[in-house]
Amino acid sequence: MPFVQRIILLTALAVAIALSATTQAHADWRRAETENFVIYSDTGEGELREFARKVQRFHGVLRTFYPVTIDTIPPKLEIYVVNGNAEMQKVVPGIGSGIGGFYSASENRIYAVVDRRSGNGDNTLFHEYTHHFMQHYLPGPYPAWFVEGFAEYYATVDMNRSRSRVGLFNPGRMNSLTGQFQWVPMEDLLASRTSQLQGSQIHIFYAQAWALTSYLYSTPERTKGFGAYLQALGRGIDPITALDGTIDMTPRELEDAVRSYLGRGLPLRDVPSPEDAVDVRVTSLPRSANDLLLAELRASANRVSDEDAPAFLAEVTAASARYPGDAIALVALAEAQLQAEQPAAAQATLAPLVEGPDANPDALRLTGEILIARYRDMEDQQSDSALTLRNQARRLLARSLDADPFDFRTYLALDDTRRSEATYPDDNDLQLLSDAATLAPQVTSVRYRAAQGFLARDLPVQAIALLVPVANDPHGGERLKPVRTLLSQARQKAGLESASESEADLPPDADEGAEPPDADHGGEVVVGAEPAA
Repeated sequence: MPFVQRIILLTALAVAIALSATTQAHADWRRAETENFVIYSDTGEGELREFARKVQRFHGVLRTFYPVTIDTIPPKLEIYVVNGNAEMQKVVPGIGSGIGGFYSASENRIYAVVDRRSGNGDNTLFHEYTHHFMQHYLPGPYPAWFVEGFAEYYATVDMNRSRSRVGLFNPGRMNSLTGQFQWVPMEDLLASRTSQLQGSQIHIFYAQAWALTSYLYSTPERTKGFGAYLQALGRGIDPITALDGTIDMTPRELEDAVRSYLGRGLPLRDVPSPEDAVDVRVTSLPRSANDLLLAELRASANRVSDEDAPAFLAEVTAASARYPGDAIALVALAEAQLQAEQPAAAQATLAPLVEGPDANPDALRLTGEILIARYRDMEDQQSDSALTLRNQARRLLARSLDADPFDFRTYLALDDTRRSEATYPDDNDLQLLSDAATLAPQVTSVRYRAAQGFLARDLPVQAIALLVPVANDPHGGERLKPVRTLLSQARQKAGLESASESEADLPPDADEGAEPPDADHGGEVVVGAEPAA
């Protein structure tokens, strides 16, 4: 080939490679939907479909082991699959480069973010989804160690087309248990007296939680005894006393048994893999998603600090201007304006999206929330102008609920329109709160708010049922104190003996805070805030 032709060919090839790289760097976002998940990704369609099939099959594995019947259809979990730490930073500025993803459950939103480049992505995602699954399908008064042990046990699942295998160990967890680290005393583990653990002790807590769970699941007899043990805890029996007649070991004997168990080959549990033909519906998102999807997530999840709000708003304003009339752009801009404390501007931004039969449900809800805030700030809430605002908000929220009956935030907003009423809470209010807690059982503050309503109506049993599953939340930190206080009040009203969990120490949490459950701190799990194996 002549020299000039070679140069032309190489130049063309270089341009093609550059264009390909540019296309990959700025790939369009797609949305994949399965029976239980809504997944957003800027990867190729084939890779997105495979990811969607994988997480749906994992849900199927959990349902194979726990085919319980529930009264409602759980909302689909939103998962954002991002491409590296730079995209993670768009959601959580400053997030560590070693964090492969996170799961967040608060009054703002319930969602997960996974870095497709992370080598530990499946394990962390499966761990966090197991927490999510437990609250929907298996709520109960679980001790903190079992909440984590249960998630660790299923997170290591090995799935192929013919069978799914659970019970495998994470090498990092096993190394923690068999190395030079000192175990947490079994009495402290069982009683959740773990709030003072630091450093390697926290790693040991998670490792021991897995090991104890694996041991108790290793034979039908042990599993049956463990079930009786959990029932005893639910009756308020001390976690050490509850060993008698259930597991039938002293704490020391139980620790020795677990140590011996780890020295043998672990029994694995195989089940046929769920049906491989997972229904995955993929749609391409508008080009506005490339610039604004993650910004909208950051704003709606309340991840914009007061200091960052002006710059963030300027960035979103510039980006949204490129997509006039686009729903993603308008909602993202309104969310950014709300973060910058500009509710009037946000209401004006959303106005085009709240008219007509195809109104955007997020725009309807956000506009309703803006009107509620204005109503609650009015000195005379019984004035004609105040009542007009409240009624406008209710109409908007009712339309939002019709368009999307699975958004728990709309139920909470409707409850907000009633909280200043003399008749609050009436039966309809309790139904709204109960529906919100049913749709978002992972959010501690939603359960807490609903329990307050039931307790105000002298219905302590219902309040107890709402609070018990989260009283030992391993990620609750100091925010569990008001939960346990309310639980103690409910138990006293019901004439029950004080529960031991109200006196137990808090489990270790790398993101503890002093605030009670509220709209900004409903309970969040960051993958990486938990000690990695």
